[in-house]
Amino acid sequence: MPNPKTSNLQLNKIDRSSPSTTAFNTKPIIDDNMDILDVAVAAKAPLNNPTFTGLVTLPADPTAALHAVTKQYVDAQVALAKTYAP
Repeated sequence: MPNPKTSNLQLNKIDRSSPSTTAFNTKPIIDDNMDILDVAVAAKAPLNNPTFTGLVTLPADPTAALHAVTKQYVDAQVALAKTYAP
């Protein structure tokens, strides 16, 4: 019987269905799983120049320097600056 797999990444798991399956080959459990994880992680966010697509929702206005800001926050700050501009 083949080893069971995880549902998302199809990583190899140890078959624990009987006492005779307590010994296992480390290659499919460790080495092959590391290869699968490496490919999956590399596909999610590259280390050099990551590009994120899609919608990003910010929970609130920034509370510290260099926090991300919403368009509404920037628009409000520009309007405020225009109010005090000479």
